[in-house]
Amino acid sequence: MKKKGKIIIGAVSALLAIAILIPVSYYFIFTETIVLDSMPAPDIQEQIDIYAELGYCISGHSDGENIEIRLTRQQRQKWIKDVQEEVDFLLDEANDLNDMNFEVSGDFKELILIANENMSFNSMTPYLLGLTYDMQLFQVLNGEDDWGICFTLKDMDTYEVLY
Repeated sequence: MKKKGKIIIGAVSALLAIAILIPVSYYFIFTETIVLDSMPAPDIQEQIDIYAELGYCISGHSDGENIEIRLTRQQRQKWIKDVQEEVDFLLDEANDLNDMNFEVSGDFKELILIANENMSFNSMTPYLLGLTYDMQLFQVLNGEDDWGICFTLKDMDTYEVLY
């Protein structure tokens, strides 16, 4: 009976060790921390909490200057995929308009707007803001320490670089 009791205690101890080791290993091996420089926004913590709720990250915190986000590799890959899909959606939607056309480079570092004189600032702005946000997020999620976007404005008729 003593031997059987020692085996059971040993098995329970091993199971407890494994139960503790798995979450600790998961945290240290499978989670990553991304630190983003950000402009302070009054509702940034609320936005981070929404990302966590949607499953894009485990958690996040902002100190007013930086945002620190903890996420798994799988969450990072899902987020990158969703950002790519959002960029494709924005490009398709914007490029259906007759007076402007956006192009994004494969590495998400260059944004070209090809427009004519009929383009209105109000119709272009939502696409410009959405694309630049997604492009910087894509770069950060792919490990860029210093993200940046080269923006070019071209004339639709002559393809002359205006800006």
